[in-house]
Amino acid sequence: MKIAIDGIKDKVKSAGARLRVKDDDYIYVSSYLHAVEEKGLSSSLISRMLDAESAAAAESILKDAFHKDSAEAACDAAVEIMFDTVADCIDEPSLFDFLRYQYDANNIKTALKCAARGISAEDMMFSCGVVNAGTILSAAESGNFENLPEWMASSAARAREEFAKTGDPQEIDLPVDRACLEAMAVGAAATGDKFIKDALALRIDMVNILTSERVRRMSLSIAEGLLSESLSSFGNISRDMLVMSVCSHKESGDDDMPLATAVSERYPVISELMRSKPTLSALERMTENEYLNFVSAGVNETLYGIGIPFAYIVGTEYNAKNARIIIAGKRSGMSSDSIKERMRISYV
Repeated sequence: MKIAIDGIKDKVKSAGARLRVKDDDYIYVSSYLHAVEEKGLSSSLISRMLDAESAAAAESILKDAFHKDSAEAACDAAVEIMFDTVADCIDEPSLFDFLRYQYDANNIKTALKCAARGISAEDMMFSCGVVNAGTILSAAESGNFENLPEWMASSAARAREEFAKTGDPQEIDLPVDRACLEAMAVGAAATGDKFIKDALALRIDMVNILTSERVRRMSLSIAEGLLSESLSSFGNISRDMLVMSVCSHKESGDDDMPLATAVSERYPVISELMRSKPTLSALERMTENEYLNFVSAGVNETLYGIGIPFAYIVGTEYNAKNARIIIAGKRSGMSSDSIKERMRISYV
């Protein structure tokens, strides 16, 4: 069963036409975020965690900063506080809810997998989504998704059906992730801001590139069908081009890298890395940094505007990821330098 995307492009166009952005409307929120920057999950707090002597010490720094009993709860709280702070400072509190969809996506994926295995997912749910975690859990257990947003309901129903047939977790992950990204693209367009819309297009490209490379390395006979189902629309690089590049790859030819060639014009740094045959984790880090560099550069010399709260939310999300990387690395006995090599760039 293919994922229905009919009408999504029309939604993006109509969403973008609804608003006309005035940067002056975001003077207050921009100034406020600049003023309280060091009180949140900032670069300086991340540096203190990295310099901590142990995982326990790093966790204590994080837990104390957000008054939580666990590092995971502190990371969730940091992101939730940023979302709430921005919502409280703007006229349309739900304007950036599209950035919350990824947490809803993670929640429905977790809930579906746990429901299929008869185990509780309650302690694994993110609190940063738009949809109440309890509503998602109930939907996954009952198979009734009518109380969920359209993008989640349709992808969850498809995922549940296919997973029941194959037991393959990809049958849950891929359709939900694709639907989530496309819903985020609609939300980005609804802001009326070109920078935010372009940022989401780049983010979709990065996810599509990483997914394509993963499938290429698996050398699956069903690669074309799998990619056609899983690659998201509204990126800058044609989905058809990515599919064709993966399917035309010749494993015997080390110099024949059509996927790297396909992305070289728009993303030369990513293309060069792909030609060096990196680990998937290294490629993931580079693709995420490409996105973060774009967001950071877009607001680097801007004192105020709609891009500022967007950038602060994104930056806080990735600082939360860095906090998790630091703790996991210290628990594994890794050096600070080795941990730093795995971290994403930080600009807040």
